[in-house]
Amino acid sequence: MGLKIGIDTGGTYTDAVLMDDTTVLASAKSLTTREDLGLGISRALQKVLDGAQASAIDFVSLSTTLATNAIVEGQGGRVALVLIGFEPEALNRAGLGEAMQGQPVIFVDGGHKATGEPRCALDAESLRQQITDVHAHTGVDAVAISAFFAVRNPEHEIQARDIVHEATGLPVSCGFELASRLDAPRRALTAAINARLIPVLAQLMQRAQATLDDLGVAAPLMVVKGDGSLMRAVVAARSPVETILSGPAASVVGARFISGEQDVIVADMGGTTTDIAFLDAGQPRLSTLGAQVGGYQTMVSAVQVHTCGLGGDSWVRYDRETKDLALGPTRVVPLCITAAQYPDTLTVMQDVIDGGYLRTHDGLFATRREGVADIKKMSSKQRDLWARLGDAPVSVQAAFRDQTLDRALHRFIERGWISISAFTPTDAAHILGLSTEWADSLKASQLGACILAHYMRNSHGPDLGDDPATLAAYVRARVSARASDAIINAAVGEHSGTLHSQLPAAQQALFNLALGRDRAQAFDLRLHFRHALAGIGAPAHSYLPETAQQLGTSYCAPQHAEVANAIGAVVGLVKQSASATITPLSARSFRLHTPEGNSDFNSLEEAAHAAMQCLSRIASERARDAGAVDFDLSEQRHDVIVDQDGEKVFFESQLSVHATGRPAL
Repeated sequence: MGLKIGIDTGGTYTDAVLMDDTTVLASAKSLTTREDLGLGISRALQKVLDGAQASAIDFVSLSTTLATNAIVEGQGGRVALVLIGFEPEALNRAGLGEAMQGQPVIFVDGGHKATGEPRCALDAESLRQQITDVHAHTGVDAVAISAFFAVRNPEHEIQARDIVHEATGLPVSCGFELASRLDAPRRALTAAINARLIPVLAQLMQRAQATLDDLGVAAPLMVVKGDGSLMRAVVAARSPVETILSGPAASVVGARFISGEQDVIVADMGGTTTDIAFLDAGQPRLSTLGAQVGGYQTMVSAVQVHTCGLGGDSWVRYDRETKDLALGPTRVVPLCITAAQYPDTLTVMQDVIDGGYLRTHDGLFATRREGVADIKKMSSKQRDLWARLGDAPVSVQAAFRDQTLDRALHRFIERGWISISAFTPTDAAHILGLSTEWADSLKASQLGACILAHYMRNSHGPDLGDDPATLAAYVRARVSARASDAIINAAVGEHSGTLHSQLPAAQQALFNLALGRDRAQAFDLRLHFRHALAGIGAPAHSYLPETAQQLGTSYCAPQHAEVANAIGAVVGLVKQSASATITPLSARSFRLHTPEGNSDFNSLEEAAHAAMQCLSRIASERARDAGAVDFDLSEQRHDVIVDQDGEKVFFESQLSVHATGRPAL
């Protein structure tokens, strides 16, 4: 029997699993190496392959947060955007101008009407001159092309793609290949983001493939898309924007597989965030608008995920305004992990406690991240603080000496120039014996808890005594409560269709009563969620059982939940689709708009029949290209009929064909 490998590169850990068709045979976690993601992948794979023959591996699949993180952090290649038939004001819509970040935008005459007829001819000569000049003087890595109403006729995008290829040889991203819905600026945004991600994901694919080659694994490499389905790595390299929310999508697919639940709330708690999604009848709910990430609304099909800035590595600190603990959203390095690598930090924290007088930044450590900071752009105070830090953790309080450099410190954190080590929920879990991975450095977590508890008490906050376990239990309760709030917000948002991130005050008051946080004299309220809660991710089982109890539902703790993302990468299917639209030309004639062009017919049914034949062929070709074998085809058709002065009038017909099958081994 052939074996399969699943890999997930998360913000904190890189996970790997070795499976046959139904069973997890081995699993491993390795710290993600952001400077070279291939190192983290290699270390995790070496652990799961221990004793297994590399030649027996017939399938490898990878889920990744790389595309999502790159968008959020504003990273990626330099892109030129070609807009055909657009007015310059289009850059003010959908965040398109902001997303381009001053990169070159080329406006060219052309584009089509809603009927699919040309507005005017494509100005090929102007495009050739402009793109040649941009390529020569700006050093762009890829080009994005979006034409007005290209979903009704892709002719000008295809012509422009050929011109750009001939003039530059650069990778080209066309809007009509990535989205089939109307909304020209959002389609242009999706194409631009895709082009920006091409060099980013290409590097990851190269490192992952090199790692597999070094280990003697010859199996094909697949990548998880944002909707949880799979595609070959070479296809992902062409359309990296489709890997937005790849990690959360893999977690939902993995949770379904290991829990066996058909209707379930999936809460994936990682180091930085908790991602919440809903499964109905075994299928994840997909976003109707497309994946939203980094403030940009794309047109990429993806699992509907609600993200809360709460994770195992969230910074736990005292908030002087609320006079209580604050959790996240900043991610830091847990003290137990820092002490395992730098034992001297234990001495520093013990000296703080022995000194008796606690200051704001005691228990915090900062480490420079070499190669990312631009010293020339620093203020004098920033340069002063930078000089006091090093490649090993330095006590922030000691680095400040006799002056406060808070602004400089937070600027470094925002830009990712330094890493901070502080008390986290991961430390609390170790103190309570809920996690043992860094048990050898438990003392660091205990000292950090003592420092935080003393400082909180001295600053007129809750008095939690001197026992580290008391503060750890307090943190655990706060994390569970925050997770409850996040799930309630997600559920209410899904039900109402508003997807708001925070409940109105009146609704929140009612939920506080139902959660037992407040008491009402006249009535009792109880919550009861119909869906079970499945917790996945390394920190989940430390916090989410209490969350399920608050929500009045059962908690599902499936085996191997800590590597569910990697499992989801293995058990997913290849899914590819093709869409078309039929619009009326007159009472007796109809126009079919497909990715290959337009055709006219004398009857709606004749046009629909031709559409399904065309779409079946395109979906089949895309499925084979994505790596599917033995796939099934399913057809969908929705006729839009409008009421016009009491008369039913045909407006358009939306048709699609979906190809679903197992990946080739």
